[in-house]
Amino acid sequence: MTQTKKTNKWLILAVVCTSLFIIMMQNTTLNLANPDIMRDFGVSMTQVGWVMTSYMLAFTSFLLMMGKLGDAIGRKKIFMIGLAFYSVGGIFAGLANSFAMLIASSVVQGLGGSMMMPATTSLIAANFEKKERGAAMGMWGAVSGLAVVVGPLVGGSLATNGLGDGLNAILGISQGWRYIFFLSAILGIISIIGTLALVPESRDESEAFKLDPLAVLLSAGALFLLTYGLVEGGKNYGWLWKKADYSLFGATLNFGSLSVTPFILGLSVLLGAIFLFRESRKKNPLFEARLFADPNFAGGVAVTAILNFAMMGTFFLTPFFLKSVVGLDSLHAGFAMIPMALAVVVASPLAGTLADRFGAKWIIFAGMLVMSLALFLVAQLSPETTLASLVLPFVVLGIGIGLPMSPTTSAALLDVPLAKVGSASGTLSMLRQVGGILGIVVIATAFGNFMPSSIEKGIAAQAAPSERLARKFDRVKSMMLDGMKGGSGSMSSSSLDMNAYKDKLAPFFPDKADQEAVTKSLTHGVYVGMSNAMNDAFRLAAIAPLFGALAALFMKSPKRKENIVTLEEAGVPVAEEA
Repeated sequence: MTQTKKTNKWLILAVVCTSLFIIMMQNTTLNLANPDIMRDFGVSMTQVGWVMTSYMLAFTSFLLMMGKLGDAIGRKKIFMIGLAFYSVGGIFAGLANSFAMLIASSVVQGLGGSMMMPATTSLIAANFEKKERGAAMGMWGAVSGLAVVVGPLVGGSLATNGLGDGLNAILGISQGWRYIFFLSAILGIISIIGTLALVPESRDESEAFKLDPLAVLLSAGALFLLTYGLVEGGKNYGWLWKKADYSLFGATLNFGSLSVTPFILGLSVLLGAIFLFRESRKKNPLFEARLFADPNFAGGVAVTAILNFAMMGTFFLTPFFLKSVVGLDSLHAGFAMIPMALAVVVASPLAGTLADRFGAKWIIFAGMLVMSLALFLVAQLSPETTLASLVLPFVVLGIGIGLPMSPTTSAALLDVPLAKVGSASGTLSMLRQVGGILGIVVIATAFGNFMPSSIEKGIAAQAAPSERLARKFDRVKSMMLDGMKGGSGSMSSSSLDMNAYKDKLAPFFPDKADQEAVTKSLTHGVYVGMSNAMNDAFRLAAIAPLFGALAALFMKSPKRKENIVTLEEAGVPVAEEA
């Protein structure tokens, strides 16, 4: 491997972490802007979901290839190209005058992110010695945790208020969500300048890499279909049985009562199998399967995927509880998660430093156990839950996330040949992303499946406000359950606003005070059911880190050669070898 003259490595880390912050922040910010985008472009909830879906499809599909390209043509070069794509996509998204333009801009940003993400870890590995990578990855992990919480705070503020009435008027921007994209573009441009000035180039020159278009198509196609099937399948088309017809280029595909989702996922598996078979016969493949012979890399990949599975599933559900049951708006829900973010910010650098001194294996093991414990602690939610009661579980969860996050990445790349670190980072990023998508899908699906019966039990347990209202109250309970259940047995989002049923209560309870009492009782039953369903989903998520702890046991604790002082370093003269 060749590398140009080094500059201050901690400044390089600052540039890399700024870029990571951009990716992570926008990923957690856009969901808050969806209602405003729906209103401004006149699109449906399903359509607006394609802003994030299109980004995720482009991002995930090309991670593997971009990591390998970084090794081949230069990690700095691919990093800068990614920053340029991300910034240009942000500018055009902010200026979008049509929904189609917004979707296209999201695809451009996704491509940029797929170039940037593997480079963030490969540039750290290329510029830090093994004994320092844990501390560097600790900062990387801290920035990830910070961005996850800062994103909703910044996004909620920008989407709601923009830059304030005065600056909004001067800039001629009345739609606050546009500032979210402009912010990512500005930060991207700053990172480009920092990369040009500070980051040295590095690449693999040991073997000439020849781009195989078919391999790219197979890998990108497999990842695209996997992501699309997981994200859109259960939500819109059903996992096994059909919820809705599937149209492709205007033609409706009919599989009888079966959903299209199994066919999409099956085609993904088929393309992936063909890709892996072809790659196994190459001398210099796009996918470096030989890296999995290293127990640290194999274990690190497994832990990373499992960590992201539990983390992203948790992050998906937690704001839902804070907003739907506790009654917070998006901005204050973000504030409620600050203790978790601060714990990640503290734990991640500390874990990285400890991993440099003592090895990563047992820190990862302990972190996954703490994360599992924390999720069981979180799974005590109820309508009476207060923000104060969530501080301790959130802090423990932040520690559980922060402890394994950076040591896992640094341990996975520890013994990877430096020339192959980009390819390894691409594989790591790809499986991290797939783990996160699976986490959201599995945990959200579990929550949706638990919720109808939990709400039924919650409402059934509610007593009538008075004996006088008991008979009518029982009739209303049945009506509420019938109205709140969707065709698939899951709860519709509109049903969570119990005030919408007040008009339906009027024929049963003409007196306004009776209506208020009944609504309050039924609302409490719904929230009890939602809380219990969420607790069951969190307990399911808590099992995943236990498998991560098991995977960590197969990793090796490296010998601390860097702590051995040689005779030359000690100043003792030694004879030259013949």
